[in-house]
Amino acid sequence: MSLPVSLCLSLSLSLPVSLSPCLSLSLFSLSLSLSLPVSLSPCLSLSLKSKGFSRLLSGSSAGNYMNAGSRNAQSYGFDLGSLCKLKDTKSADQKSTLLHFLAAVCEEEFPEVTKFSDDLQHVDRASRVSAESLEKNLVQMERQLVQLERDLDTFSSPDDSEDLFTAKIFSTSAREQYQKLMIMHSNMGTLYQNMLDYFALDSKKTSVEELFTDLSNFRTMFLTNVIAFIYVNDFIIETLKFGE
Repeated sequence: MSLPVSLCLSLSLSLPVSLSPCLSLSLFSLSLSLSLPVSLSPCLSLSLKSKGFSRLLSGSSAGNYMNAGSRNAQSYGFDLGSLCKLKDTKSADQKSTLLHFLAAVCEEEFPEVTKFSDDLQHVDRASRVSAESLEKNLVQMERQLVQLERDLDTFSSPDDSEDLFTAKIFSTSAREQYQKLMIMHSNMGTLYQNMLDYFALDSKKTSVEELFTDLSNFRTMFLTNVIAFIYVNDFIIETLKFGE
């Protein structure tokens, strides 16, 4: 006599020596791809290699050095976060800012500099990633892997052909992915330290998120001013043509 489907399901679930490890394995295997940390290395690398951004910073540093006679005379550099403050330095008539001037000069005289925005196009997404959360995710993944390997040793039955709890392949693959992520995380830390040294920043005062947030905000403001300059310039040209 055949049993009802519901009873067969109950009997099937009661057969494993421990259902909890099976469910934990399934949950871990499904969530592994979702919990992989985002690598910030490409953003760090591009920020360091951007020729346009390097030239922009060189010009700003030269401007600081030439700022003799003011209270900031003989300044040989500036904090990277102060780039966003360029919009607060206004002209005598209060109609434009230092950022307007910088964007206009770059667009008109040094268009290759404005291409730095392409090199830094990923900084917005990178600014939303917490380095602390990445590290916690890696620690959590290590714990889950260790528990998975223990469960496999305890509850799997290699000699039982009907044993469905055979996840050795997944365990090996997950361990390999974890090792790759650890290498990526280590490389990210090295690149971040190199970037801090390059921009003369203090790691105790500037986090990864703060660094990328400043870069993202400046990139957005700079592009906005470049677009505004192009629009106004085109409008003036068309007006002059119409007047002729």
